[in-house]
Amino acid sequence: MSKPWVIAVHSDTHFGSKVALCPPGPIPLDDDTTAYPSKEVLWLWDLWNEAWEWVDDIRKEFKADLCIASNGDLFEGDHHNIGQIFSRHRGAERWIAEHAMAVPLALKPQQIIGIRGTESHVGHGARSEENYFQGLADQGYPVLEEEAGAATHYMCRLDVNGHGIELAHHGRMGRRAHTKASQVSLYAADITLLRTQENADRRSRGEPEQPLPELCFRSHFHQHVDSHDAQSVRVIQTPAWQLATAHVHKVATESLADIGMVVAVCIKGEEIIVRKRIRKPRRSKIWAL
Repeated sequence: MSKPWVIAVHSDTHFGSKVALCPPGPIPLDDDTTAYPSKEVLWLWDLWNEAWEWVDDIRKEFKADLCIASNGDLFEGDHHNIGQIFSRHRGAERWIAEHAMAVPLALKPQQIIGIRGTESHVGHGARSEENYFQGLADQGYPVLEEEAGAATHYMCRLDVNGHGIELAHHGRMGRRAHTKASQVSLYAADITLLRTQENADRRSRGEPEQPLPELCFRSHFHQHVDSHDAQSVRVIQTPAWQLATAHVHKVATESLADIGMVVAVCIKGEEIIVRKRIRKPRRSKIWAL
């Protein structure tokens, strides 16, 4: 019997951001000085370590192989004249990435998947993510590469013990509290319909059909929403590892990010088991006058 797989999906770590996941420091900067993360960011660091212990427990529970999937926006980058980064020198975000990713890499995963994020964060062609995952591959880590040799994917389609899993960074979600879930369900319906139409076209040309994915992971919005069984295709929008930025305070004042990750357990002949570990940051202090 095929061994179960645990697919651990994390996204939107935004390494280099002053309000995103970061080790305790000191963080080396480009002018021979150092920096330290805030206590709120150290809370993220504690959750990061706890989350990967949780993943390891799930792997042991099912006696499974482990696939670590980074679903885009690994780095914050230097964009839009942003002020909330530790340094405009890429060495700082690279240092953060190496120390933060050492936590999941210590679990010795059987597979690593890098998904390309938003170009404003990770550069044209996701060059910062491509360089990072290519570096892992060069060190002998089991990075799943494209046929032409690229170490990252815009979309990665998997057959995991007979289950169709799909990973891509950009999805769709409502921006208001009462539309978040409905928009994800509609997106699941669109994927189902579009893939069904594609198969109808293939049949008309005498070409083999391609199976619909059972589960699609999407990210980018820093909110967790799950379409569950509303459609034939299930869509999960993943949580993030970044607190509110200045931009979020401007365009989504009421929004709090979901912090955490989602795991899919794929056992041959059984339904996919989905588990999540999500926390909410606290709101700002109430001042008494």
